[in-house]
Amino acid sequence: MISQLAPGSEAKLGIWHDKKATEVMVKTVLLEDTPTQAAKNSGEDGGGKLGLAVRPLKPDEQQQLHTKGRLVVEDVTGPALAAGLQAGDVVLGVNGSGVSTVADLKREVAHAGRSVALLIQREDAQIYIPVDLG
Repeated sequence: MISQLAPGSEAKLGIWHDKKATEVMVKTVLLEDTPTQAAKNSGEDGGGKLGLAVRPLKPDEQQQLHTKGRLVVEDVTGPALAAGLQAGDVVLGVNGSGVSTVADLKREVAHAGRSVALLIQREDAQIYIPVDLG
């Protein structure tokens, strides 16, 4: 069914996790055939292999965005870009673990292996975005 969706379309998926059913909204993306470039490894990069530059949210930004998240995406490259992350997304968790600092994000990505599931908040929706780290 997923292969029939056009890139950029959204769908509601039912999932079973921790002995309970839930629904999540997902957005399809078209992956490029060429390898993605490695992210710059600057001081606020959420793990170079992920391709995210993040910064802590200020308390007034948290309130304005109606979020409990503490990290906002400022720049997206490499695998994160290919997966559909966008500047302005708020990172809430990695592989089921909450993250509230850049160090938390780097640690979780480092332990993740070849892929991660990022829980992000985009506007009023919370969605999981799978990212292939190669």
